[in-house]
Amino acid sequence: MKSVVLTLVLLLSSAAAAADHPLTGTWKLEYVESENIATGERKKTWGEHPEGLMTIAADGRSFTIMVPPDPKAPLNANVSTHRLTGEAQTTIHRELAAAPGPDQVRNFKIEGSKLTMSTVPAKGADGQETRALIHWVRLR
Repeated sequence: MKSVVLTLVLLLSSAAAAADHPLTGTWKLEYVESENIATGERKKTWGEHPEGLMTIAADGRSFTIMVPPDPKAPLNANVSTHRLTGEAQTTIHRELAAAPGPDQVRNFKIEGSKLTMSTVPAKGADGQETRALIHWVRLR
């Protein structure tokens, strides 16, 4: 009997923790920017009205699809898990993806219904250090 109670307590506590996942919801892509770290200059890299949706469940599982403005560019689509790795940081593990790759770390900031996710800064082919800023708005 004690093991049944302990199992129920563990299940309920893990469900409660999952319900607290701050990224839970359905998000619509607003725009994507590239930021030059040295100058702070930003430019929209996916145009003015990119298309994309991301849904993150309470357990951190997600489905994301982002359609690039250039019809010849590859689609960004994946099924992933988001694991909180800091107060405002998530590590994304892609389980199924159009472009498989290693886990990705994203810093995030939520302000009201707005979510900004940022990549870790990296040097581009031109030697400049940049990061991507992906802006979402919560649908529900």
